[in-house]
Amino acid sequence: MIQGQKIKNEIEKIGETLIKDDNYKNYPDLVCDQRKGIIPRGLLYEYGERDLSGTGSVIVGLNPGQSKKDEREYFKKAFKEHRLKYQTHVDFWNGKYRNWKYHNRLRSVSDRLGLKGPILWTELVKCESKKQGQLRVQTVRDDIHKYLLKEISCIPESWPLIAAGDKAYEILSYSFPNRLVVGVPHPTGTRGNHWTNHINIRKIKKLKRVIRRGKPIAIHTKDIE
Repeated sequence: MIQGQKIKNEIEKIGETLIKDDNYKNYPDLVCDQRKGIIPRGLLYEYGERDLSGTGSVIVGLNPGQSKKDEREYFKKAFKEHRLKYQTHVDFWNGKYRNWKYHNRLRSVSDRLGLKGPILWTELVKCESKKQGQLRVQTVRDDIHKYLLKEISCIPESWPLIAAGDKAYEILSYSFPNRLVVGVPHPTGTRGNHWTNHINIRKIKKLKRVIRRGKPIAIHTKDIE
């Protein structure tokens, strides 16, 4: 429990810096404008309904998708009223996106793998791209070193890193050679049956054995026969 609280505190410190980081506007492939409600986002520590004594996981996407109108209006108002804080982002996610398909599918994977502890939701790059999924190598490189390395350093080594999508999997595998990295198809970029085939019982059993061994390898569901 102490460990869990410590992780929460450290992630919140990083989140407070992230939410006000307007340096993202200097990257040609990103969109960041706090006045318009387009902010760095995606860093969330889910613990309230999780088993705090259990092994957790880190679920990593490439970067946030394009923000929706209601989301932009919410953060635009918060910025205008001088109350744009990390908790503002957390509150919005809990009320609006916690049960979005992206989170539900990936949370289900974590649970089925026996990872019932807290989940750190994060992204390789914390701001939305001008063109969906298109990021410069330097942008990814800078962001990983600025935020993700710090985030992962707060997390126990026994917690696997679950990559959402092939790009995230490849980058995580190269960036964290001392961690177990599990790759799965992006949950909103695949049709239901295709997703189910990749996360079937046989593959889950294989991954659970890999997790129990605890070796720092990279393994993707598409490579499991």
